[in-house]
Amino acid sequence: NKPPRNPDEPIMTKLLWRSTIIYSLSIAIGVVAIVIYSYNFKTYSWAEINNMAFYTLIFSQLLNIFNLPNRKISFFINEVTENGWIWAAIIFSVSIVIGAFSIPLFRGVLDLVPLNFHQLILILLFSLSTLLLSQ
Repeated sequence: NKPPRNPDEPIMTKLLWRSTIIYSLSIAIGVVAIVIYSYNFKTYSWAEINNMAFYTLIFSQLLNIFNLPNRKISFFINEVTENGWIWAAIIFSVSIVIGAFSIPLFRGVLDLVPLNFHQLILILLFSLSTLLLSQ
């Protein structure tokens, strides 16, 4: 239903560059923030903190799909949220993360350590905060 893009227009417009910088900075802030919080306010080991940063980065990247550069589109109902393939890709990606943690060989190669429920909640909160920050 949309007209074709102007072939002289660059693939990355100024708006897309600005959005990309905002998204990447928000993810970087979220990852650094969970490290600072975990180190200064909790008694977690460096291995746990490293894993929390790793998972925050993963889930922040997965949530990044919901960042839309066009502010005229509804955040909740749009071509991304209504696309079943995107939801399938997210489920598949989360399954890979769970699988990597569940398989001892991968867990050892990636240096993954068990995390408790509170740590998982923190990961989700800091990951969601990157989405909210960029919005």
